Amino acid sequence: MVAKKRTNLRVVSWLIPTIVIAMLITMMPKTTYAVSRAITGQISCGQNQSLPVYSGPSAITLYDPYTRIGTVANGALVYIVSEEIGWYQILYGVNGQEAIAYIPRSQVIQLTYGPIPLISFTGGQRYSAANQQVWSVDELSTRVHIGNIDYEQGFTLLDQYSYNGYVISYIEYSTSSGPARGYLFNGFMFKPYPVLPNGDHDTKVARVLANASVYYTLSSPGAGSVYKDELVTVITKFGNTVYIEYNASSGRKRGFLSVDYLSIYNKPSGFQFLDNYFNLSQPAHIYPVTSPTNIYAGPSTKYAVTDTLNGSGPPYVTFGPYFDSMYYAITGDWCFVTYSVNGVWKSGWTPGW
Repeated sequence: MVAKKRTNLRVVSWLIPTIVIAMLITMMPKTTYAVSRAITGQISCGQNQSLPVYSGPSAITLYDPYTRIGTVANGALVYIVSEEIGWYQILYGVNGQEAIAYIPRSQVIQLTYGPIPLISFTGGQRYSAANQQVWSVDELSTRVHIGNIDYEQGFTLLDQYSYNGYVISYIEYSTSSGPARGYLFNGFMFKPYPVLPNGDHDTKVARVLANASVYYTLSSPGAGSVYKDELVTVITKFGNTVYIEYNASSGRKRGFLSVDYLSIYNKPSGFQFLDNYFNLSQPAHIYPVTSPTNIYAGPSTKYAVTDTLNGSGPPYVTFGPYFDSMYYAITGDWCFVTYSVNGVWKSGWTPGW
């Protein structure tokens, strides 16, 4: 494993209030509203037919389509909530309860006059601070339990607001059957560290504009791919390159990508992404691999294992130290590392440094 360096307790004591501040910022809702029931529509797919519905806009261009969560019959009445890349976000009935789902716009006839808003995303990258249940809609009396996220699992906060005494979080997360979306009621979460207490240098949600390769390092391809129209989170930016988290068949992954491939949601004038996420101004540290060591796609064991080094080399070269606030105080620090295998440079995360 990587050689350890003893933690300075004075630094830990400084980070603990930072954790609390970051969590409080995350939990402050921006406004008060609920899933809209203002515009009605009717499913149109042919007599005696039904259509599958998905937890997100499952365009065929996506490598990992969103999870299929049910069907709606021809003629069924639904509420049209918003539009996203040619899909309607709808609210429909499920045995006396309700669920949010997505269906192609062409399969829904608008019955109630009124503008249908284009969906927008105001959140960013988050980690779950507890094992939590995910729900089908933001209404307590009609919600259905549709999934779970685990403690330390990375996910995307799409939007957050207050409603009926709850802080409602609309999220996207990875499952074994593909990306899924749903709601948390008073969900507990952390932003990636460091984020300033006043909210500056936050992460953002972005839409991929074209198929692209994801790089292990600023110049080493092969980490994976993103596809036109899928959502990613932008964690930090180095010039024209961004460090992103995205969904993959094995779970959430991370890597580098040109910002030209992205359309970033709700990026206010003057906003700056954090530019020292990896503390690149610090000197690199090289440590030998002395025992089998797992490399993870992100700073938690909830991320996929992307590689296992056998302990006979090569050395790690850290872009660090990078410390994530939640794990630094609770389970120890995680380090972003790069290493070479047969002349190919790769990267990932490992606990301890």
